[in-house]
Amino acid sequence: MGPPPTNCRQSIHASLVRDKGKSVPLRRVLSVTLGQLGTFSFLQHSQRLLEEAGFRDMEELRNMAGLPAGRLICRTVTGLDSKPEGDPLIHAAILGLCNSAFYSPGRPIIWTESRLRRQVELIAVENFYED
Repeated sequence: MGPPPTNCRQSIHASLVRDKGKSVPLRRVLSVTLGQLGTFSFLQHSQRLLEEAGFRDMEELRNMAGLPAGRLICRTVTGLDSKPEGDPLIHAAILGLCNSAFYSPGRPIIWTESRLRRQVELIAVENFYED
């Protein structure tokens, strides 16, 4: 057999988008923000919303209607409306379930000031393996 040839090259290319002329298999599911609170603490605001709704802790938020099912791509955006549509407590729960790249309903809800200040779009990948 001998040693491998030194004059051979292989290239591997991958993309989340399809060939030119075909549709992209990504679908925006939801835009999420708590809006603009100025210099107020987003963490204190979210904890106050939690108490006003009668929940004992953040993990009880998992039972609320309106949380997306399944794992989604999480993309940081800017310029969303200062008054978010829907229940701000659901938005806080969703932001607590997002890390830097993914929303996952199975992970623990973690509220930090930086997570709650984010403005994100949740994106579903559809038919990824379809030719």
